[in-house]
Amino acid sequence: MRAKILKSLGNRTAVYIFVVSGLIAVFASVIQIYIEYSKDVDRVKSRFELIESSYIPAVAASLWQIDEDQARLILAGIKSLPDVAYVEIKSKDSDFFASLGEKSGSRYMTRQVEVTYNNHEQRPVTIGTLTISLTLKAVISRTYGLSLNILITNILKTLLLAVYVVFLLRKRITRHLIHIAKYLESNDQSQPLKLARSQSTEDELDVMVQSINTKNNEIQDKIQTIENHKLELQNSVDEKTQALTKTAETKATLLRVLCHDLSNPLVLITGLLELFANNRIPDEKKQAKYKTLSRAAQLMADILCNVREMEAVDSGKRSITITPVNLDRMFDDLNLIFRDRLSEKQICLEIENELPGGIGVLADPVSLSNHVFNNLVSNALKFSFPGSTVHVLARVEEDLVHVSITDTGVGMSEEIAGAIFDPTRQTTRPGTAGEKGTGFGMPIVKSFVEKYGGRIQVESVSAEINPSAHGTTFHLYLKKARLIPDIDAISTQAVG
Repeated sequence: MRAKILKSLGNRTAVYIFVVSGLIAVFASVIQIYIEYSKDVDRVKSRFELIESSYIPAVAASLWQIDEDQARLILAGIKSLPDVAYVEIKSKDSDFFASLGEKSGSRYMTRQVEVTYNNHEQRPVTIGTLTISLTLKAVISRTYGLSLNILITNILKTLLLAVYVVFLLRKRITRHLIHIAKYLESNDQSQPLKLARSQSTEDELDVMVQSINTKNNEIQDKIQTIENHKLELQNSVDEKTQALTKTAETKATLLRVLCHDLSNPLVLITGLLELFANNRIPDEKKQAKYKTLSRAAQLMADILCNVREMEAVDSGKRSITITPVNLDRMFDDLNLIFRDRLSEKQICLEIENELPGGIGVLADPVSLSNHVFNNLVSNALKFSFPGSTVHVLARVEEDLVHVSITDTGVGMSEEIAGAIFDPTRQTTRPGTAGEKGTGFGMPIVKSFVEKYGGRIQVESVSAEINPSAHGTTFHLYLKKARLIPDIDAISTQAVG
């Protein structure tokens, strides 16, 4: 569409040039014709002065002497001059009158001159008149021919000039404007605009092209910026969506964790309350049972508190505090919490803490005890056979503390072992005594271990695959820390 407009612009410009050039040619021709006509008229007028200077003395002498023949001869001489149409001699004191030619005409110039003669006293005396009429017929005829010649010549010159101007306009301007219009209409403007020109000097078109390229670069930069912002926004939306999804999954997980992790101390409390209600506990053991009951209740409170902390951490409302943790107390809590289950399934819990004195791990003590160790030991007991042993070993390996929890239970298939830390995968199985589980214990363990800056791995051999050597080992790798006596909840630098 713009190309058609530019072509129309070129055509209209050509018409304007032709019209204006024609008018200029006509106007210039009129001026030139008028100048030539004026020159011819002046040249005709100059004949009056020529006749007066050349013939007046002779006419005066013939009239003074009353020589009519001489006067007529002079009259014929004047009439023979170019452009003389009529001539007349008239005496003042006699009846002499003579004339030649036609007296009247629409294209005549007439002049009447007094004829004087100097007498013997040398005084000029008027003795007659000389009337001369000059015709402009030849001037007008010449002017017509000259006008046609001048007009045709000027029109041809102007026409040729106009054609050349139109040619230059199309070659040097219009075609480049059409190229620019097509470039602006195209969808691909990745390459800069260039004109097919060989000139070395810069002109207005070059300035226009530079401006278009500059603006095009700015537009491309802005488009790229918008695309980047769009991508960033999309990534942000995706991240927010994933975060919301994760939050929803976390809330669902926390709800199940409450049911899962509160079961052990709740069973202990329920059992003790039943013993107290039936008065089946000897008086000498009541104090110890009260302490166990109080410890179990405190553990439940700690679990509830830790769940609130975990929800706050996942939602970004609060950050967990990583402190040096003494594993001796953690291991003592394991014996206390799982004492009844160990006795019920006749399983032995062996704990070896090979950490040097004053060395612990960097972790959150509540979640490490209630979520990490409790889940791992509970899982080992769940899938262990009666009469077997669950082995817990802690030792230093370079800058890390390696804690392994090993059982010789039923083990896991490769598929279950690969999905056990994924909260979206269902990996729960009944234990060796028909125990039920939620399947969310191990994902919670992994989540907290990673928050400590550690990692967890699992090795397992299924009893179905190898009946003689089976079981599962969970490997915890936590950052090593130096314990500070009598100072709690103070973060320390990991021992390097």
